[in-house]
Amino acid sequence: MKTLKGNDSFVIKIPVGEEIMASLKEFMRQEKLPSASFTGIGSIEKCVIGYFDRDQKKYLTKTIDAVCEITTLIGNLGWDENDEPMIHAHITLGFPDYHIEGGHLVEGVIGVVGEIVVIPGTVRIVRKKDDQFGLMLMS
Repeated sequence: MKTLKGNDSFVIKIPVGEEIMASLKEFMRQEKLPSASFTGIGSIEKCVIGYFDRDQKKYLTKTIDAVCEITTLIGNLGWDENDEPMIHAHITLGFPDYHIEGGHLVEGVIGVVGEIVVIPGTVRIVRKKDDQFGLMLMS
């Protein structure tokens, strides 16, 4: 992972074979930001996406084992109550036949390049387990 720091933002370049979520967590540990928002583009070669089923109170997941374009990667960065980085990310993937699929990004490995722009926040985001759904939500 390569990080470039600007006056009010960061650009993270994640190389082929690196995991997106692990890279973002490493970034948060290094920079110790209270919170941040991010957007990204690039290519992914394997990922797991999820859809939260409210009735079952769990994520239904799908593994995608194909090289796809990351047409949209968006989310926020914060912390859990044990001071560990928490990533909330959604992704839209473009396939070779031009259809798209998307959902909550559970994990994903960069296929060609990952370029993520991070905008630091000033308010600390802390996520705690929600009693109603069992999700790690902002407290």
